[in-house]
Amino acid sequence: MRLADGADPSSEEYKPLLEELVPFKSALLLREVNELVLIEAQRHSYTISQQNTQLVLTKLKEKKI
Repeated sequence: MRLADGADPSSEEYKPLLEELVPFKSALLLREVNELVLIEAQRHSYTISQQNTQLVLTKLKEKKI
């Protein structure tokens, strides 16, 4: 889903995707996590961690295939 490109997450075409994400979101909300991995368009990967009261975004090194 590319919100930056003008996609509307509340549109009818995304409802099935959002419904499938509900159990995943619920499971995440029930657990305490120290780190999250964010994958952007299969090109860049980042970790998001909390250090004291701030969120820190760190780019992961890319692996050559």
